[in-house]
Amino acid sequence: MLHHLHRKAQEGCGSPPAAYPIGSNGATQAILDARALADALHAQPDPVAALEHYEAARRPATARIVALNRQEGLDAILDMVEERAPEGFARIEDVMDPAVLARWVQEYKAAAGHRQVEAKSASSA
Repeated sequence: MLHHLHRKAQEGCGSPPAAYPIGSNGATQAILDARALADALHAQPDPVAALEHYEAARRPATARIVALNRQEGLDAILDMVEERAPEGFARIEDVMDPAVLARWVQEYKAAAGHRQVEAKSASSA
């Protein structure tokens, strides 16, 4: 998220609200921030208006990913698996429902802004 005051700006992981380092998400958010900032600066002739437009565009997504990461993000899955199978396991399907795991991961990816790509089926590969 970009924070500005008197024509100074701070972007990325170091800017408030600081994100916890979960899911290797800092680089992703910095890239998304840079793209949104470039788009706003291109679309708005006034730099202050561009910064306000940028912040309005990025704040909801940034708040969502920060909230998810403060709840451990995808690391919560690791905790759940360890709790259910403290001695280890051979197949993740024996520990967690694959549909639940896939839904959890997709929801996190969507919140983080990852581009969603449909997987090719084995028959079309």
